[in-house]
Amino acid sequence: MVEMYSISLFAVNISVFLLYAGPDQLLPLASIVGTIIGILMIGWQRVLGFMRTAFNSVMQRFRTSK
Repeated sequence: MVEMYSISLFAVNISVFLLYAGPDQLLPLASIVGTIIGILMIGWQRVLGFMRTAFNSVMQRFRTSK
């Protein structure tokens, strides 16, 4: 019975150890997330610029046709 308790305690300790996320694991993850968000922001700016140009072009043609 004592051996069973020590094995289950050992398994709990390993699972807690594997779930630990310290700063050395979180900093690269934060860097990756920041890079992805930065790329999305750059891309979003280009999408908005394209939409703005297309809208202004359509509105300019609409104004001149009247």
